[in-house]
Formats: sequence, structure tokens, C-alpha cells
Amino acid sequence: MDFELLFNLIVSRNKLSLKILGMISEISKSVRAVTKKSLVMVIMNKFDNNVDMNELIKALRQYTALAHLELKHYEIGTVEAKTLTLLLAEYSKSLIHLDLCCNNMGPKGAESLAGVLGQCTSLVHLDLCFNEFGPEGIERLSGVLKNSQCNKLALTHLELSYNKCGLAGIESFSEVLKNLKSIQYLDLGGNEIGSAGAERLVEVLPLCPALSHINLSNNEIKSGAEKLAQVLCQCPALTHLDLNRNDIESLGKLMFRRCSSLKHLDLSENRFKPVGAKSLARLIRQCPALNHLNLRDNQIESEGTEILAKGLELCDNLALTHLDLGYNWIGPKGAESLAGVLRRCTALTNLDLGNNGIGGKSLAQVIEQCSALTVIDLSFNRIDTEGATSLAGVLVFPRCISLTALNLGCNSLGPYGMQSLAAVLPLCTAITGLGLYNNMIGPIGAVSLAKVLPLCTALTVLDLHYNRIRSEGAGRLVRVIQSCLGSLTLTLNLSYNMIGEKIISAFEKLESKSTNFKFICEEDEEIPIEFD
Repeated sequence: MDFELLFNLIVSRNKLSLKILGMISEISKSVRAVTKKSLVMVIMNKFDNNVDMNELIKALRQYTALAHLELKHYEIGTVEAKTLTLLLAEYSKSLIHLDLCCNNMGPKGAESLAGVLGQCTSLVHLDLCFNEFGPEGIERLSGVLKNSQCNKLALTHLELSYNKCGLAGIESFSEVLKNLKSIQYLDLGGNEIGSAGAERLVEVLPLCPALSHINLSNNEIKSGAEKLAQVLCQCPALTHLDLNRNDIESLGKLMFRRCSSLKHLDLSENRFKPVGAKSLARLIRQCPALNHLNLRDNQIESEGTEILAKGLELCDNLALTHLDLGYNWIGPKGAESLAGVLRRCTALTNLDLGNNGIGGKSLAQVIEQCSALTVIDLSFNRIDTEGATSLAGVLVFPRCISLTALNLGCNSLGPYGMQSLAAVLPLCTAITGLGLYNNMIGPIGAVSLAKVLPLCTALTVLDLHYNRIRSEGAGRLVRVIQSCLGSLTLTLNLSYNMIGEKIISAFEKLESKSTNFKFICEEDEEIPIEFD
């Protein structure tokens, strides 16, 4: 009877071990004696030393069929790319998954590959990102594919990111895309396609009925995003769209048609500012299924946040589970307007408001509206002692029950702000990660934290670097950790706290006694950065 044998070979950061391939070959030979076919998966990730492609091909030719091949970071280059295609041609009927990313094959390598890819009618997953194809290589690849058996290709997953294809390359590739009726995942990030390239894609994306994931990040799309936003409704299966780092200032003034399928939208690191926030609000209103929204680093500020909040208030349904508004300097006023609309986001679990200069009191008002949060990032927000006390007041039932990760790094909690927060930490029974770095909590804050540490039984990561804890505070932590070492699973970062060699040695001794305790401590003469 037929028997499918799947081998998975992983070689990372080492020279290709042909001995391992040889061993697998011997095993497969013995199996073939009683079976009719052998399907092989080979995964190799290497960051240095060029592979001898002839030896690799000789080893792999011992198999009757090859279904899954990954050769990452091998710097195959143009010459060896041509040699590789000889192997791929032999397995064109059985190859399902091919990953050749980060191999610097260049335009000629793309041409060599194109000839054989058109024959791989069973190919479902193809990753050719980071290969320096350039416009010429993409044109050659596209030229062969559109004139071959391209309309028979079963591709559902295609990655061509960071190949510098430019406008010329994207125009050629668009002709191929028309025929990829089964394509579901398309990654064209970092290809310098510009606004004209985005407008060219607008013409063909609606012709791909199964397309669910599109990555066009880092492409200098700019105003081209306006037309892209208008065709979202014509992609019925679209669930994920990534347009981050594209210098987008607006999505236009036109109203958008309803896009019922979109769930994940990344518009981070653009330049919407307050003016562009109006178009953001209009788009979000037409995406009732949206649950992941990333608007990080868009210079939205308080004015833009108010506009966004008013737009969200008009939504029929707010399904948001993940919201990232970090690095927008929305301030206390923007946070207050946000608090009102978040009351309606009953499914919200992940909230990032880092680097916004909000302050503890206003942040407390926001958190108070969210009862299901599991991950909260409030770093870089000028939270002082009084603000920490306000936050502690809202981190109680029911909010404390679901919380798994809290980042309060780079604020100004101080020793007494730490005391207030330490008092409520035992109530957060599910918390696994706690970031308190660079908060000037000093020995007093460390001692208050040490007192409750045994009660935080779920905690696995505690970051206290840059806090001036010194030997007094660190000494108390040593004794507490020693007392519960057997039941503890914790990674503790005490870097740059001037705790002294004696305390460091004590922690290292504890680390040697338990595989569940990891201690991180880097010390130098740098003065910690302080935020107020």
C-alpha cells in the first residue's frame, strides 16, 4: 500500500550537514523497500557560508518526490540559482511549498526560476522575498509566468517583499496577478511601488476573489492609499490589510462603501495627523468586523484623537479587540475623549497607549472603561506618584482578573507610587509580564514589590532595570526569591541598578539551583534616563 513519509530537516546557522542528509537517505531507502513513494520536507536556514548546491542536489535526488523545500539565508546568488532550478524541474509535479527568501538571486536568478515555476502546478506556497530581483527580475518572472501554465497554478500564498520591484515591476506583476484566482495571501511590502504602483494594483486586486491578506507596507504609497481604500469593498474575502510606513496623510474625502470582511488594519507609522483622522474615522465606520486596529506613530495628537473618538461613537458595532495608539502624543485631553468611546468596546483585550504623555489620572479614566483588558502598555506617559495611585485604584475587580501583561516602563512612579501599585498586584492573579523599568522606585519601591512577589504566582517576567534599587532593595528580592525558589518560574531583569557584586553573586547562585529562574544583570557607569 502507499505510505507517505515526511522528513523534516532543520539546519540553522551551521554548515549543511550532508552526513545528516545521508543518514536520512539510508532510512528512506529502507522504507522504500516496502512502500511506493516518499515525500520529503527539507528546511534549512543558514546565515553564513555558501552552500555547495551540487552536493545538495546530489543528496536530494535520492528521493522520489520533494514536496516542501526551504532554503533561507543561503546567499544562493545568480549562478547557483540556475543550478537549483534543475532540481526544482525534477520535482515540478510534487512541489507544494517553496521558500527561497533572503538568497540574493538577482534579476538573472529570477529569470532562471521563472522557467520552472510555471511548471509547478501543485505549488501552493511560494516565498521569494529579499532576493534583489529589481524591476528587471520581476518583469522576467512575470513575463514567463503569464505566458506559461500560470492560469493552472494553485498558489494560495505568495511573498515577494523587499525585491525593489518599483513601478515597472509591479505593472508586469499585475498581469500575472489577474490569473491567480486562488491567491489568499499576498506580500508585496518594501518594493518602492509608489502611489502609481498602488493605483495599478487597485485595478487587479478585485480580480482575486479569494484574497484575504494583503501586505503593502513600506512602499511610499502616499496618496495612492485613497484609491486603495475605495476598492476594499470589492475584495469580499479581505480580512487583513497592512499599509504601515507609507507616508499616508489621508484616505481621501469620499465616503467609503461597507467592507464587511476586514478584521485587521495596520496603518501605523504614517502621517495622518489631526487632519487625516477624519478619513480614518469614516473608514472605520464602514468596517463592522474590524478587531485589530494599529494607528501607532501617526502624529494624531489630542485633536485627532477627539475626531477619531467622535467617528467611533457613530459605529453600529465596535468589535475591536486590539487597539494601538502608541506614539501619538494624544495627551490628557485626547485620552478623556477616548475613554468615552472605549466604554462601548466591550471585547477590547489589548490596548497600547505608550508614549502619549497622558498622565496617570487620565489613563485611569481610560482603563476604568475597559473590563476585559489582558495586555496594557502605558509606558512613557509621565505617570507620577499620584498618577500611580489613581491607576492602582482602577486595577481592581473585575479588571484585575483578566490582566496578563502590564507595561509601565519609563514613567516616574517613584518609591511610593510603587507601593500603591504593589498593593493591588496580588489581585492580578493572571499577570505573567510586568514592566516597571526606569521608574526611580529605589530601595523602598523594591522592598514593597518583594513583599507581594510570592503572591504573584503567575508572574514569569519582571523587568526592573534602571531603577536605583541598589543593594538594599535587591537584597530583599534575593531573600524572597530564595524562599519560594521551588515554586517560582521567573525571568528577572535588574540591570543598571547598582546592586553590587555580592548581590549579583547571590542571584547567580539561585539561578544555578533552578532552571525556572533566570537572572539578567548588566552594570555600567551610565546614568539612567529619567522621565517626568
